[in-house]
Amino acid sequence: MMDSTDVLQRWWIDGITDVLQRWWIDVDFQASHTIVILVGLSELMSRAAQRGAERRLDSGGDGDLVG
Repeated sequence: MMDSTDVLQRWWIDGITDVLQRWWIDVDFQASHTIVILVGLSELMSRAAQRGAERRLDSGGDGDLVG
């Protein structure tokens, strides 16, 4: 016979396992889209950082891009 602690632990483990399995299926199914989105966001952040660096290097101080 299981006591209340065993029942609670089993319920917790079953619940977490169910959530993780659903999440993993969603991640696996959407992985290619997620990778594309992350690469796109990375590219946008890289370009924004580059523009910020170019503005800081502008010797005129008016905020125009160098070049």
